Amino acid sequence: MAVLETARLTLRPITPDDAEWWRAIRMHAAVTPFLTPLGDDPVGRARELVGAFARHWSERGYGTYAVIEKASGRPIGHHGLRFLPEFGETEALWTLDPAVHGRGYATEAGHAVVAHAFGAARLARLIAITTEANRASRRVMEKLGFRYEKDAVYKGVAVLYHALAATGAR
Repeated sequence: MAVLETARLTLRPITPDDAEWWRAIRMHAAVTPFLTPLGDDPVGRARELVGAFARHWSERGYGTYAVIEKASGRPIGHHGLRFLPEFGETEALWTLDPAVHGRGYATEAGHAVVAHAFGAARLARLIAITTEANRASRRVMEKLGFRYEKDAVYKGVAVLYHALAATGAR
């Protein structure tokens, strides 16, 4: 499992021990409108989802990273790769703490993740999905080179489906 480094961030494979801070970010009022709800048991659901992220590494050889801000040493969110059986493709996904929004961290981490996907992970294509309302995520997708392909539905939510082929990686 690869650890990725950027100028300001360390990306390390997420582990089940990350569930508590991950849940706090995931439940932030500025984040929840853009993601599927954690339901009636957010603590249990967070443990389940972070556990699935961690297992993905052994199942696929790539996965989701905890994003650590080097200056503070604290986890500020996740970024990485996840195979979505619903679409039969691998998604680049990210969620960062709203306290660090606007600093370019999602794009910085994204460049490292895309390079890893098309390099060591040997993927030929990635997708990224988000709601139309999530303009910040759509902007990150554009900066990483993803291009809109179609409208889709994911877990009952209307999303915009973007894709990036290995030959288009920057």
